[in-house]
Amino acid sequence: MNWLWHGGLKKGKTVILLIVLSLVLTGHVATLLGLQFFPKADTHMMYLNVVSHGSGNIQQTELIVDQVADILNDEIPVKAYTSAIGGDLPKFFNTLSNRAPSQDYGQMMLRLDLNVIGSGLLYESIEEYVGHLQGIIDKNISAGKVTVNQLEQAEPIGAPVRVRVTGNNMDRLVTLLKILKSCLLEYKERKMLMMILKTEYMSLL
Repeated sequence: MNWLWHGGLKKGKTVILLIVLSLVLTGHVATLLGLQFFPKADTHMMYLNVVSHGSGNIQQTELIVDQVADILNDEIPVKAYTSAIGGDLPKFFNTLSNRAPSQDYGQMMLRLDLNVIGSGLLYESIEEYVGHLQGIIDKNISAGKVTVNQLEQAEPIGAPVRVRVTGNNMDRLVTLLKILKSCLLEYKERKMLMMILKTEYMSLL
């Protein structure tokens, strides 16, 4: 192991290049895995979060909830619904997080008829119906933002990635670590991140 350690110290540029290539490879593999960090619950319930544009105006929030209710009344898969204005409904699923009360916020819980959702039925899946309902609401509601949500089986587990940087030039290592941290915080698009990492690596050579 000593020869490997000393070899890495002598070839700092090569090590840094390998780190960059590893990040690129990791990003590419991640796109192929089809990971789902928010597993959806197999249940007949879903919920809507309502945020009105009129801050502190509970009447505006109530009006939006009423408009959404009119839409839901015409939706075949929706068997029943209930709503709360100014805060969350009483917790009806164990993974739901609580939100601070606010006059511009409301929540609705829907019960679905699963007899019309499934292969060969009116909607192929709950995911398809979520997209359908979101489209209708977005088209008809302009005074606020209504988000259609499917319940999740568990809290988000995240996707931790560990990056180890080694070399014999501490000044360059510190600089590279700052670049990595800055890029990861500021750039969400993978292609943009990799392009910046390559550019900054070349500037360190």
